[in-house]
Amino acid sequence: MPMIPISDARSDLLAAIRRGIQLRKVQEQREQEAKREPVGNDVATILSRRIAVEYSESDSDSGGEDNGEWSD
Repeated sequence: MPMIPISDARSDLLAAIRRGIQLRKVQEQREQEAKREPVGNDVATILSRRIAVEYSESDSDSGGEDNGEWSD
């Protein structure tokens, strides 16, 4: 019984490479990645994140009279 070739994305890509099909350049993708906004590793951004985290932690800690004990 002859094996029937299964067509999937990987096989299609390998077949296209074997046939010599021109693949698109990746340079455009690198340009798009370069246009992205920087993560923000400057001092002002780091301090603002720290303040936001501390503020959110202090909000969750100030639950009032809830000191971790069960009420009946």
